[in-house]
Order: sequence, then C-alpha cells, then structure tokens
Amino acid sequence: MNTKYTFKYKNNTLFKYPLILFIIVYIIGSILINRYILINSNKLIFMLLYLLILILWMLQIKKRLDITYGEFVFNQDELSYTTLNKTYYINYNEILSIEKRNYIENTNIISYQSYEYIIKIKNAGQFTFKYHDNSLDIAIKALADKLNMEINE
Repeated sequence: MNTKYTFKYKNNTLFKYPLILFIIVYIIGSILINRYILINSNKLIFMLLYLLILILWMLQIKKRLDITYGEFVFNQDELSYTTLNKTYYINYNEILSIEKRNYIENTNIISYQSYEYIIKIKNAGQFTFKYHDNSLDIAIKALADKLNMEINE
C-alpha cells in the first residue's frame, strides 16, 4: 500500500488577499476614468468596460488561487497531513469520522453542485476538503481504508 498521497482541493481563503488589491485597482481606475473622460456617456461605457475586464481578470486568477495541494503520509501510528507549509500530525484513533457532503459551488459565474469531505478530529475540530479532482477521492479513500472506516454520505 502506498503511504504517501498528494491531492488537490479547493480552498477559497487564499483569494481574499488579492481581492483587496483588485478593489484598490478598481478605485484607482474609476478615479482616473472620472478625471480624464469628459463626456458622461463615455464615462459610463469606460467604467462598465473596465469593470468587465477586471472581473474577467479576477476570475482567471481565482481559478488558480483556489486550488491547494495537500499530502497525506500514513505513518505507523499517525497521519501526517501537509498543506500550505503547515504539517499536522494526527493519531489514527483521534479521527472520529469521514463524511462526504454535497454543496452548491457558487464562487464562479455559474453555480453547480459539488461535494466536500469532512474529517472530524476528536477535541480538535475538523478538516474540510472541497472536491477539485480525483486525487482527493483517492487520498480520502486510502485514509478510510487505513482506518477501516466507512465514508458517511
């Protein structure tokens, strides 16, 4: 059995920092358009075009920033979970359950149904992994097999 599984999952928290930058860029661009465009109808057209370009740019960057890499390493008595330069060590007997839950993904222009895995840890909370590709399914299935535990749906 492979003891190391690398996977991808969605993590919406990383996009909060560039979002502030986009707001500042929009405000600066709006001020420049209002200052240098004299005709009101042209101001409106330029503002809408600028907003559209900025939104499309934000969506492209968001697609890249939402994907986070994680890694499970199955040791003798504990699970080692590494992500975003942090490593968590969890004893196998502290993992209470693994749950698969459906949710509506509404961070894009079009909403769609997806699912997430929730791993509940005794006295420590939980880890949530939103589906991105099959690598997450493989890693969670391997964890459930290692624990001899069913994935609750």
